[in-house]
Amino acid sequence: MVLFRLTEISLIVVLLLHMTEAVSFVRYGVEVTLLCDNVIPNQDKCNRTNWLFGSSEEITEELVTSGKISSSEFAQAKAARLSVTPNCSLVIKNVTAGDAGRYVCQQNRADKEQGQDAVADLSVVKITQLKRSKKKLKLRCSVSTYGGCRQTAMWLYEGKKLNTLVRGMTIFLSPCKTTVSTSSSKWDKNKFKCEVADLGGKVQTFDFKRPSLGATETIPTSPNFTVPATIIAPIEIPDVRPLFTAIREKMRRLLAFPIYLLQGV
Repeated sequence: MVLFRLTEISLIVVLLLHMTEAVSFVRYGVEVTLLCDNVIPNQDKCNRTNWLFGSSEEITEELVTSGKISSSEFAQAKAARLSVTPNCSLVIKNVTAGDAGRYVCQQNRADKEQGQDAVADLSVVKITQLKRSKKKLKLRCSVSTYGGCRQTAMWLYEGKKLNTLVRGMTIFLSPCKTTVSTSSSKWDKNKFKCEVADLGGKVQTFDFKRPSLGATETIPTSPNFTVPATIIAPIEIPDVRPLFTAIREKMRRLLAFPIYLLQGV
């Protein structure tokens, strides 16, 4: 019975990782196109397409309703930067940290049934120069993401990873943020790069220099479970503490069992 329950838990963990694997890193300030991979063909100006946005596990906003930018206050605040393409993809211009989050493309079929959702988690990487003088340089790389930090950021110089023991340099590391300070003029800021990695092993590197004007990136979506029309349903993880407490108690009793009884003496 214990082995069966442990197998159940393993399956739940694998499922959760699969549902959140469509994570993409983009640079602050670029233009992003989010593809709706599950789009229903032959729509009239994407009239069966909704785009939802969530910046945390609990909050969800509607950006696009029936192919048009939503009239909600949240969507209207971004309306100048949002548009929908003929193939129902969502375009976001001049991406900011506030655009980091989960995007869901919903399709409503003619029979009023909801089709399968497509999901993408967007993380925004921003590199800023905090200080620059004749000798001193201070740079910061930060990652804005969905549902809490699950990424790491570290500095590279001329392609080599930097640690905290480099002479003349101070490196501060924290979840989703890293800062490097130098006290020597020998360091060229344009040779610094920020490497960002997530728990799934995806790694991407960003140059210090700003992206060129009009730089664009295309982000795919992946199939996900169906959710209600106006909310993203939170993922409920079962409380497994009672199970592990029971396992620990059984192990304690087994280890305390007299050895001579096990030997049949």
